[in-house]
Amino acid sequence: MIFYKIYNKVMGILAAPIYLSYFFKKDVGYDYGLGFFGKIKIVLRFRQNGKRVTTGSDWREQLRIAAEILKIPPTIKGDVIECGCYKGGSSANLSLICDIVGRKLVLCDSFEGLPSVEERDKVHYNILAKQVVLYEKGRFAGALNEVKHNISRFGKINVCEFVKGYYENTLDQLDGPYVLAFVDVDLHKSLEECLISLWPRLLSGAYFFSHEAQDLALTSLFFDKEWWRENLNSEPPGLVGAGSGLPLAIGEGSSLGYAVKGGINSHSKDWDVVSFGEK
Repeated sequence: MIFYKIYNKVMGILAAPIYLSYFFKKDVGYDYGLGFFGKIKIVLRFRQNGKRVTTGSDWREQLRIAAEILKIPPTIKGDVIECGCYKGGSSANLSLICDIVGRKLVLCDSFEGLPSVEERDKVHYNILAKQVVLYEKGRFAGALNEVKHNISRFGKINVCEFVKGYYENTLDQLDGPYVLAFVDVDLHKSLEECLISLWPRLLSGAYFFSHEAQDLALTSLFFDKEWWRENLNSEPPGLVGAGSGLPLAIGEGSSLGYAVKGGINSHSKDWDVVSFGEK
């Protein structure tokens, strides 16, 4: 057992330059003067904070989100929003990035844990991890003062705005616009409320990150044509990473996936055109 722990740790260190290579691409942080050594500091800070604060997401998932924030040009105005803070681990790390790019981080949570759980959400099945997850009211609770304390110690609380309450009562009161959203909410009703309220407030081309990528019951919502047409009058965007999550470590999946508002219309101008056929 000890041998395998040592082996996995060594292999993780050796593989780090590969699975973190996306973060060191030139366009990540270029507009903000963030160079190689500055990125190294961020990686180390994220990793340390992942050990200091209880968090529902892995520091590598948070780093993947940070990379997209750092790629957004400063000429594009808007804030970053996170729904589902738990103890403030991901919030602390994302606040460090928002401080660099000069954007507000809007943090939405009941700060009392999950709301009442509907029958359809009491049991979730993660096929990839072979896990059965049980949910109940009050789970994943992090008090507002505790979250603020953690962000003050390990992040940048000066860029944070806190929105306390259940989503059905708070999200429609938000202004926006938002350049990126990160949602870790666990329940169907909560995810639906976030999409209905936040998707219209996202700028075209903005990323909507979900931490439910391995939960097929929840990811299916991103492909549900009837639901999207009825609630948002648009076609479903799909979810990159659905089923297994984004590959953020060698031989591992993750719980993180993303949808892009506007889809092909907002990004195709930057794509390479590849043709197939006879020469």
